[in-house]
Amino acid sequence: MKINIKTITIIGAFVALSASVEAKTTNWNGYNSSDWNLASNWTNGLPGNSDTINIPSAAGQGYVHPIVTSSSLYTATINCSGILTIRGADLSGYMWDIVGGMYSRLVIENGVTFNNNVGTYYTGNNYGREAYLTVKEGASAIFKEIVFADISYINVENASTLIALDVFKLDARSETRISGGSSILTAQSSHHNRTTDINGKLILNDGIFATGKIGDNSSTAINIAATGTLELILSTSSVSKLINYYGSIVIADGATLTLDFDDISSIVGGESFDIFDATTIIGTFTTVNTAELAEGLAWDFSQLYTSGIVSVVSDIVIPEPSTYALIFGALALTFVVYRRKK
Repeated sequence: MKINIKTITIIGAFVALSASVEAKTTNWNGYNSSDWNLASNWTNGLPGNSDTINIPSAAGQGYVHPIVTSSSLYTATINCSGILTIRGADLSGYMWDIVGGMYSRLVIENGVTFNNNVGTYYTGNNYGREAYLTVKEGASAIFKEIVFADISYINVENASTLIALDVFKLDARSETRISGGSSILTAQSSHHNRTTDINGKLILNDGIFATGKIGDNSSTAINIAATGTLELILSTSSVSKLINYYGSIVIADGATLTLDFDDISSIVGGESFDIFDATTIIGTFTTVNTAELAEGLAWDFSQLYTSGIVSVVSDIVIPEPSTYALIFGALALTFVVYRRKK
């Protein structure tokens, strides 16, 4: 029995010791290699679940930034003031709360699937300014929330996808650009607190910005604030479009719409561009900036707020036959009056 008691005591002490281990803070030192999983690259050992991770900005000659190609770290808070690259791997089921500091860069690239569906990405205000999020080279990134405050930038390019399940918010001085057949999908969960707020500039150049989960008809809205600008670069060979599958596009007084072409010389009269899809379009743009069309062409916005279509039409008025009759009648009368005066 004594042996049993000692065994139980030893096991109990081990359990107590294990329970007393707390989450730690470890900093990237950046002087050995870019390998995220190399212990010597960290000041306090490899990050563990629930640890706080700090990635500083470049700190001198020889400093390299971390690259994540695999990780067993599922929960963490990452304070990023430098560059963090997630590359060419499938990282699913993660809960990384990433805070972008001043001049920070988060790059998700090279076909990676980063499924951070419980985690968040915040920048600006108390976090920092001029932070960047880039998703490129066919990558896919999922966050629960994306909130960009102050002067911050999102670029989604080269057939990539960025998804915000619940919250997507752009500050008045932030900018988001979608290009190269890429897309941003927001409000993709079934939660009631889904929001999509565009207070800054959203640029679509062969890109799709869509809200609402296909198959879930819960109503949601894309809110374009008074400080918001929607810029679409149109083409006859690609699509730039703002979509809300089951809700409204709400345009505040003061919002701006800018329309441009990737090749203005290719546009002819009769072209139509379906730039909005939504159940309803509420409000109108206070300012509409448009590319200058060739002589004889004009913009037609008559369907913009009903069906989301803008067109290019001929502005040369061709008189009706009855108008020709009046013109020739007037000329004949003028000729008769002239003859009589002579």
